[in-house]
Amino acid sequence: MNLWLKKSFILMALLAGFQGIFTPLVFAAPLSQPGADTTVKGRPVDTITLDVSGADVRDVVSALASNFKVNVALPPDLTGTVTVVLKDIGLREALKAVLEPLGYEWDMRESVIYVRKRGEGTKLQAMFDAGKLTLDAERAPLKDVAKLLSSTTPGNVVVDEGVRDVPVTISVKDIAVGEALAVLAQSHKLSLSEKNGTYYFKKAAAG
Repeated sequence: MNLWLKKSFILMALLAGFQGIFTPLVFAAPLSQPGADTTVKGRPVDTITLDVSGADVRDVVSALASNFKVNVALPPDLTGTVTVVLKDIGLREALKAVLEPLGYEWDMRESVIYVRKRGEGTKLQAMFDAGKLTLDAERAPLKDVAKLLSSTTPGNVVVDEGVRDVPVTISVKDIAVGEALAVLAQSHKLSLSEKNGTYYFKKAAAG
C-alpha cells in the first residue's frame, strides 16, 4: 500500500469513528437546499416538522424559538434529551410535546417564551397573540392564573381573597380574553365583572 492510500485509509477510519460518537443535529436548514439534513423546518409563525432523536432539550427549544421568530428564556436547570417525530404542528403543540415529558411548562409574554419547572401536580400555560388568548391550566390556583394573565395580556386580573386558592382546570384556544375568563368563571362557579380593562373574580352569590 503506497503512502497516499495509507493516509486516505487512516483518515476514513477516523471519520467513521467520529461519526459513531457524534451525531450532528441540524436545525432550520434552508428548505430550498437539496438533500438538506433538516430536523426542524417550516415557515416562520406557521407550522413546523420536528424530527429529533436524543437531542438536547435546550437546543430543541432554541431552534423552535428561532423558527417561529420569537425569543426564549431558559432556566439553568433545564436539562434532558428529546426524541420526537412531529409533523405540521404549531409552536404551542411543539413546546408541549418537548417540555412536558421532562417536567417543564411554559408561557409566552410579548414574544418571549418563558420556560419553568412544572409545579407539583399542576399545569399552567398561556399565550396571547393577535388579540387572542390560549390558556391551559390544570389544578392551578386562581391567584397564579390571575398573575400570569395580568402579565401576559393587556388587562389586569384581580382575585378576591376568598377565591385566591380555587384550583382552576381549563383549556381554551385562540379566543378573546373576556370570553376565556367568562368560561373560567362559569365552569368554576365564580362571579366575574369588568371595569376599565380590569377583570374581577369573586365568590358567586348564593342561589
